[in-house]
Amino acid sequence: MEQTKKSRKLVGRFIKQPKGYASFIPEKFPSKDMLQFDMRILMKSEEARAKMSHLNGIAHHIPDVDFFIFMYLNKDATASSKIEGTNAEFEDVLESNVRSSSYLPDDVEDILYYIRGLNSGLNELKKLPISERLIKLMHFTLMSGARTSNPSNTPGEFRTSQNWIGGRNISDARFIPPPHTEVSKTIGDLEKFIHSKNLLLSPVIQAALVHAQFETIHPFLDGNGRTGRMLVTLFFAEKKIMEKPLLYLSHYFRKYRDVYYERLFHYSKGEVDAWVDFFLDAVIEIADDSIKTIEQLSDLRDVDREKIVQIDKRSSENVLKILNYLYRVPITTNSDLQKETGLSRVKVQTAINRMVALNILSPRKKKSRSQMYEYRRYIEIFTN
Repeated sequence: MEQTKKSRKLVGRFIKQPKGYASFIPEKFPSKDMLQFDMRILMKSEEARAKMSHLNGIAHHIPDVDFFIFMYLNKDATASSKIEGTNAEFEDVLESNVRSSSYLPDDVEDILYYIRGLNSGLNELKKLPISERLIKLMHFTLMSGARTSNPSNTPGEFRTSQNWIGGRNISDARFIPPPHTEVSKTIGDLEKFIHSKNLLLSPVIQAALVHAQFETIHPFLDGNGRTGRMLVTLFFAEKKIMEKPLLYLSHYFRKYRDVYYERLFHYSKGEVDAWVDFFLDAVIEIADDSIKTIEQLSDLRDVDREKIVQIDKRSSENVLKILNYLYRVPITTNSDLQKETGLSRVKVQTAINRMVALNILSPRKKKSRSQMYEYRRYIEIFTN
């Protein structure tokens, strides 16, 4: 990450409230100087856009791309939830497809609700534009029923009281977002910015501003970070910057978690360029990683299919059915494969044994009522 020369822009002001603390009140968003960037930032935004275009192009050559998207989504959900303090791992989420919840870490639930929340947003985006209604719906799906750190949180509803960030209480808080009476107005300004038609600004920079402004408003009592990161994915989808949702930034934000929080905090102080610079670095690095991942997935697919076609025709047909399923669910059991393929238990086990011998599948060494098998090299492409 490069260091950006500090320059301050008008984002808002801290205004003292009747109870004595000072809340941050955003200016009319965006202020004119917020949309002015130096040539280095503009050139980096073009690099980021080019990386995304390359990722879009390479995605067209992936068979069953939706299976790979499922894996990316699981990975992003895990990273985004880890930013908020969950301890479950990516493979715990994959195992949730086949294991009883009693065997899984409690934090897996938070990740599964994140996946549901983002999927609900992407599905509703087919009918609704990004709006207060859509944001609330996504938040409702994210927070309803999942473990929450704030018991007074109301899923799908903007807060009706003052919240704060950092500190044990509001008196020693690091940042105090706008009063609840300002939330609908400031979200309204953000919505207008998202749908502005005459904006001479790179959509990647626009996405950076959308995320930072949403986090600054902090419209919910809980779940703001996860909702704000989901909003980035929805923005790229609505603007058709990414034809398929293959770019998820949470892994980068978790990798540089302290910097992420610092840049968001200083955004409210007017250091907009430094935040945008960090966001563009995230897009460039994650796009590069995604391109590399897709290339590795394609190579693995070719290698494993070549192994399979060498065995007899009837056996290879059964094994290929299982392989196609593993792209979406790379940790599985005999009984799940029976349901998915319609094959008998004996035929499934025969195919599993073939795949173990071919070094495609391997038995998973974890306690469970049923023996699990994993597509280890496939999983490692997403975790390394």
